[in-house]
Amino acid sequence: MKHSSILQYSAGVPAYSRSREHDHHHILKAAYSLWTIFFALSMNMILVYIVLRATKLVERILGPRYPHSHQGFWHNSPGHCHSPVFYRIPASSCPMSHKVTLYTDGPQAKSWPRRFGVVLISGRHRKEISQGFTLTTNNRMELLAVITALRHSRQINCQVTVYTDSRYVADSIEKRWVFDWEKKDFKGKKNPDLWIRFLAVYRKHQVKVVWIKGHASIPENEHCDALAVKASQRGDLLTDIGYHAS
Repeated sequence: MKHSSILQYSAGVPAYSRSREHDHHHILKAAYSLWTIFFALSMNMILVYIVLRATKLVERILGPRYPHSHQGFWHNSPGHCHSPVFYRIPASSCPMSHKVTLYTDGPQAKSWPRRFGVVLISGRHRKEISQGFTLTTNNRMELLAVITALRHSRQINCQVTVYTDSRYVADSIEKRWVFDWEKKDFKGKKNPDLWIRFLAVYRKHQVKVVWIKGHASIPENEHCDALAVKASQRGDLLTDIGYHAS
């Protein structure tokens, strides 16, 4: 009995008291860990909320950076051409160092069908696109070629250089006329349907448009011309509904 008492009251503290203190220590440690996790999650949620609010504020001031990025270009609405060369674009972001070079051409034709040709080059990757239309204009083909090329840049926020021999397209963009037209809802301007769609895809990338002289022995420009001519001779000519609606 005496030996038992010495064990229970060693160091002057009852065994059951030491056990309770030990348990209390573990409870405090667990509570502190839970509080640390809760605090970290709360701070992350607050940070995400601040970023989202700041993004919305910037979009309200400057407009959406990447409008309609979740939809295909011709999205089954009136006035759109339904062409097999257009498809949905993944919403993945492109590294700013990633560069894409586009050559586009809607070669002049004295009669129908009109047509366009596109060459996309990104590193070792290359893509060629062409299409003919039964009734439209050369300027619409030049602009549609650029739109098609940009839509086929499969990522967003890339550094894109577009080479075109169309003064109509190059000057409207680089001299920023199209942005003034947009502010006035394209009142009195031709091809507003295409320009609206151009701006939607233009704002998904960092785009520079360079005018080049047509039929000046620039290989890719000449190839675009050849692609367009072949497209006009195929049996899959499309109808430019936007042209007929204007």
